[in-house]
Amino acid sequence: MNEENKVSSYNQPNAVVVEPGKPAQPFTAAPTDASSAQNTAAQPGMQTTAGALNQGGAPNPAGATKPAGAQTPAGAPNQKAPNQPIKPKKKKKKTALIVVGIVLGVLVLLIGGCVYVINKGMKALQNLDSPTVEEVESQKLMDYISVSGKVESQNKVNITTTLTGTTIKELNVNIGDFVKEGDVLCEFEDEDLLAQHESVLKQIRGTDAYSAYLARKRQKNLNEAKQDRNDAVSEAQKALDEARAKRDEAYADYNALNDEYTSDLDEMAELTARQKELQDIIDGQKAAGNPAENPENTNPENTNPENTDPANPENPDTPALSPEEELAKVNESIKSLGDIIKEEAKSLTAMKAELSVYDDAVTAAETAYKTAAKNGDDLVETAKDVIEEAKYQVEDNTLIKQLEELDRKLEECKVTAPMDGIITSLNVAEGSMAGTDVLMTIQDNKNLKVTVSINESDILKVEEGQKTVIKTTATGDQEFTGKVSKVVKVMSVDAMGQNAGYSAEILIEDKDTDLLIGMTATGKVVLSEKEDVLAVPYDAIMTDEEDQKYIYIAESAGQESVYIPKKQYVSTGMETSYYVEITDGVKEGDTVVTTPAKVAEGQAFTTFDFSSIYTTTESE
Repeated sequence: MNEENKVSSYNQPNAVVVEPGKPAQPFTAAPTDASSAQNTAAQPGMQTTAGALNQGGAPNPAGATKPAGAQTPAGAPNQKAPNQPIKPKKKKKKTALIVVGIVLGVLVLLIGGCVYVINKGMKALQNLDSPTVEEVESQKLMDYISVSGKVESQNKVNITTTLTGTTIKELNVNIGDFVKEGDVLCEFEDEDLLAQHESVLKQIRGTDAYSAYLARKRQKNLNEAKQDRNDAVSEAQKALDEARAKRDEAYADYNALNDEYTSDLDEMAELTARQKELQDIIDGQKAAGNPAENPENTNPENTNPENTDPANPENPDTPALSPEEELAKVNESIKSLGDIIKEEAKSLTAMKAELSVYDDAVTAAETAYKTAAKNGDDLVETAKDVIEEAKYQVEDNTLIKQLEELDRKLEECKVTAPMDGIITSLNVAEGSMAGTDVLMTIQDNKNLKVTVSINESDILKVEEGQKTVIKTTATGDQEFTGKVSKVVKVMSVDAMGQNAGYSAEILIEDKDTDLLIGMTATGKVVLSEKEDVLAVPYDAIMTDEEDQKYIYIAESAGQESVYIPKKQYVSTGMETSYYVEITDGVKEGDTVVTTPAKVAEGQAFTTFDFSSIYTTTESE
């Protein structure tokens, strides 16, 4: 058999070798080593099938012997030709090794990560006692009392009726409905009342009693006209007073800022003059030679002949400032004051534009007041014109009283909303009979308040008129402004008879908010506040034997996170629970030690960045 006709049976278990004219015999594969593989070549005159036969000699359905010269039908699966070598199957052991390798790799990564995190944590624990520092920044300070409570309506009305036992014919509202003043909430059956009313009228019509009845009706109309006029004028007056108060407040704020602006301009003029004066001194010294050659300071242009520090003239021990040093301070003050003046000018321009808006609001309120007064007077005069004085003395006014009582009941059959608001409770249904309980409750959802609890330790600090800031869980970080309207300095008692503390009411000043009645609210009652002040943490301030306050300024030692503390005496102002205002002794951008007990003046220390626990640097 030619070399090209050999068919490898390598690694093919139970392969069958067929010789012409002889039955097929099973053939067991030779060992898989290289030397044995060479001895497995087919004998001359033998053919090997493309698909092996099973041991019984029957054709193997997986691949029968293909006759010589047979053609593969078009479109049939591409089968290997009988003379092509059969490729050995892949070993499953390789796949298993790959899986094991991946698992081991993942385990190594997990163990390495745990070791890394543990090392970071141990490093953090070792540095828990490290000193800490903080940069001084201009900020808003607020001293406040924390409170909590429920959002409630400022105005609440319970709707009741005297028509007990009367059936509700029509109910027009449901819980949660918004109603406007005058809307019909429900109507009672009135057929029986109308029949009674007609019967009494028949009895008194054409009598003196009827004339008296008409007279009383006219008087009633007059009284209602007067009341409506007074109510309308009162509301208009209230709106006018509020508009005038806002206008006056706006003018007061504008004038106050304008005074500050004028004062700052005067100070700027003085600083500018001093700047020029110092520059002339410096130029004169340069022209005369080295200032060091003039130790007696005989320069005639020197306006500081005693050579004292102009910033602190009352302390002769303060080192004197050279003209250059003083000029640098003056230039710094000019720059800082210039920024303030720019902001003041910008604010004045905006406030001046708003003043006309407040003026227009006052004018509109005055017009509304005059209109309300005139309309009310016209209604009163009309009612007076139709009144007829009672000319008859009625000896028996029983029928008149019956008729008036029926009139009242008929009017009460139609229940209307006394104000705008939300239906928050509903105790009746259409077809039910009215009892002595409240029919429904309306609460004003536009004007809200928060009733808060006050701790005994804080109650004496809370006063009416104090500003408040309110938040709720539903509205997240959104803040609502309010004002303390009422302080209840009487200890309340809960349902169990236990003291529940003191309370206060806070009126929400913001309108058209997302606040809903019943929301849980937290807030701050502001005791005092300041804008744009320099402040340091409370614990950063120390006191010496002479009761003088000082802090440590952390000066850089030239290495990252390494500082040298320097004692700096300071003057303090407003204090809050955490921060204290510094009025003198530091400037914005200074770094202060917030744990002064852990450092000593002049001795370098290192701070630890705890954020490094969660971040990996390139060096790691």
